Amino acid sequence: MIRLAILKDINQIWKLRCMTSDLLHERGIDQWQSQFPTKEQFINDINTEEFYVMEVDHKIIGMMALKSGVEPTYDVIYDGNWHENLPYMTIHRIAVDRAYKSHGYGLKLLDFAKKKASTLGYHYMRIDTHEDNQAAIRRFTQFGFVYCGYILLSEDHPTTRKRLAYDMTWEIKHENSN
Repeated sequence: MIRLAILKDINQIWKLRCMTSDLLHERGIDQWQSQFPTKEQFINDINTEEFYVMEVDHKIIGMMALKSGVEPTYDVIYDGNWHENLPYMTIHRIAVDRAYKSHGYGLKLLDFAKKKASTLGYHYMRIDTHEDNQAAIRRFTQFGFVYCGYILLSEDHPTTRKRLAYDMTWEIKHENSN
């Protein structure tokens, strides 16, 4: 089940964040290796109702932020272009518990994001990841995201700022009124 996160989920969310940071470290990926994302970012996402969790047997095994509005780090893209200049939703802080990897839960989170975006009137999404995060890259492209170029995180970001940027568009299906 995927649902909006609530503040009482924060300890499980933080545990999943730390587990993901450890997994990325083991894989030699300089992503989530500093204080970012912070607990405050997760709390803010929850308070703005832009954070979702996936539960299996009452345990949070997946999570993501699904944000509307302009993502400032996407304003400039290098060595490429966004495929569309449309209102978009952005997926951030997506993770799945390492014990549940390779069970399709990452794709289920992406599918949920696409359906949620559609219900909100969007048909365009953007996402980014570290260039060494091959698992995320495979998942994104498997789902239908297309590589656009790279972006740079804010200058105050303490680790590698370069992130590969992807986007996807889809048709919104309209009910037949006949």
